[in-house]
Amino acid sequence: MVSSGQMFQLGSFTPTNLKNYHVAIWYQYISERTLVWIANRDFPLTASAFLCISFDGSLVIRQGKIIYMVTEIEPIGNVSVTLLDLGNLVVRDEKSNTLRQSFDFPTNTFLS
Repeated sequence: MVSSGQMFQLGSFTPTNLKNYHVAIWYQYISERTLVWIANRDFPLTASAFLCISFDGSLVIRQGKIIYMVTEIEPIGNVSVTLLDLGNLVVRDEKSNTLRQSFDFPTNTFLS
């Protein structure tokens, strides 16, 4: 996933010399990958996984039958996920109310 102005990218990466995967946000056009947020810092993945919205509207990383909750949201109907050009991953309800955002859970880099 890339932000609309192509400033940031959301995807999976493998730290150097490791076999684990993480879901993260980084600057799109900086040659040395500069991470700004990691969704599963404490829960590295060891196999193919994907980021999705679950039936209850939570943002989750699925690896086979294992699920890592990125967000835990009360069931509210339709939700959407957007990566903004500020580097913020935002989960919104169908009325565009922000339910959860990565800026509320900083991990790597202070963005101003």
